Amino acid sequence: RDGCPNGETIQQVATRCDHVTAKIMTYQTDHMDNNPNSPGGDVLVVAHSHLLRILACRWLNLPPEHGRLFLIDTAGLCVLGYDRSMKSPVIKSWNVTSHLFYRDIS
Repeated sequence: RDGCPNGETIQQVATRCDHVTAKIMTYQTDHMDNNPNSPGGDVLVVAHSHLLRILACRWLNLPPEHGRLFLIDTAGLCVLGYDRSMKSPVIKSWNVTSHLFYRDIS
């Protein structure tokens, strides 16, 4: 079995992620319902890749086991959002790492 001895099961992690996604969606409801001046809007989540992969699955209403299909590099950025309404959660971008590369601008 993968994971840490005496650590959480994948279902326990998924339950935690379900609580997080519910809080995010509650926070964003007024904003998404065409009230851009209401509190809410963008939310930043910082965590380790395993949790973020399961969070993405739960965002999309996929089983947590599908998290193995989502690769996130160290410091990779991912953006979750909606397609037209909160009833259509989507991945807007995944594992963006272009900010990590050195660019000589001299």
